[in-house]
Amino acid sequence: MKQSYDNSKCNSPMWCTSYTQDVNAQAGQLKGWQQEYNQLSDGTFQGAMIHTDLGHFRLFQEHTSQALQQFCRIPEGAIWIGFSATPQRVCINHQQTNANTLMVRPGGIDFELSTDINSTLFGVVIASDTLKGQSERLLGHFAETLDTPQINALRNYMATVFKAQRLRWQSKTHQQLLHDYFNSLLSSSEKNAQLTKNRNQAISAVRTYLSEANNEATITVAGLATVAGLSPRDLYRLFYDHYGVSPARFLQSRRLNKVRRELQNNFNKRCVADIAFENGFFHLSQFSKQYCRLFGELPSKTKLTDV
Repeated sequence: MKQSYDNSKCNSPMWCTSYTQDVNAQAGQLKGWQQEYNQLSDGTFQGAMIHTDLGHFRLFQEHTSQALQQFCRIPEGAIWIGFSATPQRVCINHQQTNANTLMVRPGGIDFELSTDINSTLFGVVIASDTLKGQSERLLGHFAETLDTPQINALRNYMATVFKAQRLRWQSKTHQQLLHDYFNSLLSSSEKNAQLTKNRNQAISAVRTYLSEANNEATITVAGLATVAGLSPRDLYRLFYDHYGVSPARFLQSRRLNKVRRELQNNFNKRCVADIAFENGFFHLSQFSKQYCRLFGELPSKTKLTDV
């Protein structure tokens, strides 16, 4: 369901609000973005997206009810800045952030986010030529941790405009506020992002291994630990830090998400059992319980639903 509020008569921005009950539909909410979401926590999915276009700046607020692994790419020639609306766990490319972190990614490059249950993210997409002389410096930062007053100023602004979407500020007023904020931020802040190199390499090795695997059903936690160069205990901690679930649950959720996508794109009308077997679920009753626990509905219902 979508709603739009057009304040064009007073040169105010137009707001668009969309609600979904499917994780894959949520991934397709933003025009021009390439996204794929995997649901990692149990239950029926609820999602909402509010966004507005301010010319050089595009603002959005996304709420998701379940823990997700998100693969994202924004359009070429843009810069994405994201942060949590509340003090929640968010990981970007396997680096865990805190309440005072702005995440920064350029357009045309894949990145991964991991979000918790009932997550709300604010985002700003900036045209690359907007911050003259500053964009290159901004892109030099993987993720910048800022002093609390700095990020709170942006968080308060975003919370205000999204709460009162019919706020009758002209679009140029919003643009000037954002332009001044980011110029001030970049000219005064110091780079303070520290990556945990070994952990990043471990997750990257796992991701590569999974992407190249012919059959994920044969992958074991012990095999992942070997690929990552970690002990099973360290791998367990790593996955809980970044995804909020154990390695075994992560692998199972990936396969269940793959089954869901195949059921939703089941143009050949294949039966649920065949798709489940191909993805390593050989006990149908157990598979149905696991699927229902994760998505809040039976696979037979997904097969009949037009997303």
